Amino acid sequence: MDENRIKQLLQGFKAGELSEAENAEWEQTMELPETRQLLQQLMEGEMLAMKASGDFDMQPWKPVLARILSLDQPEANAKEEIQTGRIYRMRKWTWAAAAVLVLLTAGTFYLFTNKKSTPPPVATTQQEIAPGKDGAVLTLADGRQMVLDSLGNGIVAMEDGAQVTLKNGKLQYTQLESANKEIQYNTMTTPRGRQFMITLPDGTEVWLNAASSIRFPVEFNSTERRVEVTGEAFFHVKSLKLPAFNERPAIKVPFVVNVNKQMDVEVLGTQFNVNAYTNEKAINTTLTEGVVRVRTNEEPAQTAMLLPGQQASLKNDGSKRIIVQDADLGKVMAWKNGLFNFENVSLADAMLQLERWYDIDVAYENGIPNIWFSGKISRETNLAGLLKILEKTGVQFRLDGRKLTVLQGN
Repeated sequence: MDENRIKQLLQGFKAGELSEAENAEWEQTMELPETRQLLQQLMEGEMLAMKASGDFDMQPWKPVLARILSLDQPEANAKEEIQTGRIYRMRKWTWAAAAVLVLLTAGTFYLFTNKKSTPPPVATTQQEIAPGKDGAVLTLADGRQMVLDSLGNGIVAMEDGAQVTLKNGKLQYTQLESANKEIQYNTMTTPRGRQFMITLPDGTEVWLNAASSIRFPVEFNSTERRVEVTGEAFFHVKSLKLPAFNERPAIKVPFVVNVNKQMDVEVLGTQFNVNAYTNEKAINTTLTEGVVRVRTNEEPAQTAMLLPGQQASLKNDGSKRIIVQDADLGKVMAWKNGLFNFENVSLADAMLQLERWYDIDVAYENGIPNIWFSGKISRETNLAGLLKILEKTGVQFRLDGRKLTVLQGN
């Protein structure tokens, strides 16, 4: 389609002035990948012009953004969805960030970044820094360490009470009968730039984010399933019941997560996320399904019950008070879904995420700029590409090896 015609349709749709025939033409045009690539360029040009003129009214652009983003469903496979009486084929879009919304001091600035179009690289003295990937270190009960990144599929260890199998980047514990009464513990650790998934002996699934760890028994007992975590982890806990015996009813075996030796999260069968990085402002437990109880480990203990969509926060400043509030589940679960979610995130907090995922160290040349971001970016984006996106806010970076220096910002 002619570029001028696309411009006309874009302006008409933005203003809500398309006729029925023109709207049908617009919808048909939007189905073409090459058209959306052209729209990316047109919209970025208009946004830059808005920034230069000081006119940051984004209201007219909301219908355009909503329509474009509706075509960018983050699914691995195509699916069909009924929309406005038609069936649209939903495709996995290859844009590194479907929309990067950068909050500036004077308003909001929208950008689109095409993953196929490599941005100019940030100056660096070494080769490009790739994003993180699957990998972890497993420490066995006898102290031996195994780097899971370098192992192939198959049985990687036999612990007293469990068989440990690696398959397609996931670690599986299968509980075996054991005559040994002494509890054996294993620890899985993800360094910076790595993440990993593990299935515990009871079938509970755990996803570890970068710079995290989980310590667990290779064989759970009949009274309590207890593990210890640091960093960030998402749990899908398997409900476990002991069968009825004589006149005793079936007993649910509780699952307890000790977080940084400061808080216990007690569950019977549920899904939740724990963020307990020591350099973050708080320990956050967020419930996505089921019911959990959180309890501080110091007396007098503070307790709180969570319902789905709620988050319990315990500040990392020595405070013993648990604060319960509604959570932004999209932001909490972004890391597990392969995204950076920078909705209302400060530059300083965003840099903490980059340090862990890209295994870099961040320094500030002239203090921390007061810049806040909003938007989502794929965690598969290389570091240089991501920094180019963030530089649209006015902040500048210098990358020397694995040291990233924040130079300045508006």
